[in-house]
Amino acid sequence: PDEMEAIRAAGEGSKERFLLYWTRKEAILKASGVGIMEDLRSLRVDLPFHSARITHPEFMRMAAPGYHVMSLRAGPTHLISLAMPGPIQDVLLLDAARLAP
Repeated sequence: PDEMEAIRAAGEGSKERFLLYWTRKEAILKASGVGIMEDLRSLRVDLPFHSARITHPEFMRMAAPGYHVMSLRAGPTHLISLAMPGPIQDVLLLDAARLAP
């Protein structure tokens, strides 16, 4: 519910806000090995912070509840989110486009 309100409140930036929530949730689910759950609303991510609150009982059983999340721009049209069960220290983005012949 809070996420939907935040997406709607973003106005013209609502697509960007939705993608930010989605990539953060996807990163947590992949990092934990849990995979997509029946109800993604039970996985809450806090955008201003590097943390996530997980309330889904299956997730709580299978993974650590305190994941840290970081979202980054990988170019003007790409958004990525990283997640791990501890603080994220340093992230180095490399541009592989220059490696192509």
